Amino acid sequence: MAKSWNKSNDRGPGAGAEKAPGGLRGVAGLLVSMGLIYMFMFHLGPALEQSAWIKPMADFIEERNIESSMYFYTEVEEFSDARLNWQHTMTYAPRSLTEPPLQP
Repeated sequence: MAKSWNKSNDRGPGAGAEKAPGGLRGVAGLLVSMGLIYMFMFHLGPALEQSAWIKPMADFIEERNIESSMYFYTEVEEFSDARLNWQHTMTYAPRSLTEPPLQP
């Protein structure tokens, strides 16, 4: 009988048992992830907010008291206008005369 060189067929000690997740590597990964989140929230994020390409948007949001962390912007007038503009753009976008209009 030919011997199989497939490792899944080996029947040595601990065969079939996989290494449990976690350990020192898992804890180190968790700490690095938490450190990266901390650095972004308290150092990189505020620094980016002062950059020339984000500052006007941040000022606009602050001036109009827009809750930028809200999930639904249904009560903010600017966002209802944006929705209508998007809807009209999709409905009346340039296309071939043989194509039907897109429905939002």
